[in-house]
Amino acid sequence: MSILFKIALRNVFRNKRRTLITLLAISFGIIALMLFGGFMNAAFEGIREGFIHGRLGHLQIFKEGYWENKGKEPLKFSISDYRGIENIIQDIPHVDFTMARTEFNGLVSNGRNSFIFIGKGVEPEKEKRLGMGAFVKIVEGEVLSSETPDGMMAGKGLARQLDMPIGEYLSIMTITADGALNAIDTKLIGIFETGVKEYDERILMLPLGLSQDLLWMDSVQSIITVLDKTENTNLVASELRQKFEEEGLSLEIKTWSELAYFYHQVVKIYHTMYNFLKIIIGTIVVLSIFNTMTMSVLERTREIGTIRALGTGRRGVLALFTLEALIIGLIGGLLGLFFGSIACVGITHAGINMPPPPGYTLGYPLYIKLVPWVMISSFILAIITALLAGLFAAFRGSRLEIVNALRHF
Repeated sequence: MSILFKIALRNVFRNKRRTLITLLAISFGIIALMLFGGFMNAAFEGIREGFIHGRLGHLQIFKEGYWENKGKEPLKFSISDYRGIENIIQDIPHVDFTMARTEFNGLVSNGRNSFIFIGKGVEPEKEKRLGMGAFVKIVEGEVLSSETPDGMMAGKGLARQLDMPIGEYLSIMTITADGALNAIDTKLIGIFETGVKEYDERILMLPLGLSQDLLWMDSVQSIITVLDKTENTNLVASELRQKFEEEGLSLEIKTWSELAYFYHQVVKIYHTMYNFLKIIIGTIVVLSIFNTMTMSVLERTREIGTIRALGTGRRGVLALFTLEALIIGLIGGLLGLFFGSIACVGITHAGINMPPPPGYTLGYPLYIKLVPWVMISSFILAIITALLAGLFAAFRGSRLEIVNALRHF
């Protein structure tokens, strides 16, 4: 086998120019897969963490029946003893912290015009801990705090429509939990931006206590649970469901994955593009290696006839050319992994900024992640396509008749 390998290795580099072109085709194919796969996975991670730390948390707990009646009477399905439930949740391993929220709709007025808004009553300090300032950009003013109990923050798009300076008071009107109409005046202390245009054009953020006063309720709609790692989401969700059942609590749990519809749409689109790219690159590699091996068979027809005449069987010829293709695939694959890794690291540290995606208003730095499964799958693709292309050419070479091969010029 060692002799056969040495012969195959020598034959691979017999025509250096042709081999080099084939190796470049394989290497560039792997580099392209690594770059796109790394970009794709970095985008998934960025969007996922943006949703989690910018809006959703890892888990959200609601009163049972809330989602079925969200469009009808959402305030009727609120959690009363939410502080006690938070204590139960925080005893579960991997839970970092919890916080309560209340969401509602209404009208906000600047004295001249009124606009529809989505209100979110939050616990300011915990909202900062979730990601305010890191995943949610503060455009102007300051963030909510316990020192500004009558303050509120507006999304950038809504603030532009209101056209009111920081420090001015706005009137908020909504329907209470009992179905009555209520209104309060609150001071605009800050403007923020999530990057999602439609969301920023409707969102207002108030302290939880102020929103409860506005809605005439002591309960909350949801308890946001933040974990130490996103990978523990399903584990904690399963433990919480079991705990709630043991305690006889009528609560339902939604994971960030169940709430992040946009994330799954992006994942589906990118995976389709990535698979299509793999087909294109695989076809190019197959054609390149097939061309190289076919030319090698044609140039070495008399050589094939000679080794056949000396006693080498068809299987021996088949093994020789298949081994040559495997060597080309291995070398091209390793070169592709090496230069692909350099390209991923180099582009990441180049400081390139990407434009905002469709529906977003904020761009982001280009980050190419080195993903082990992308590297392994790209390398395996190179080997498999090399073997497939080599087998076609090897089969052709092994079928040559000895007499006709020896007469070939």
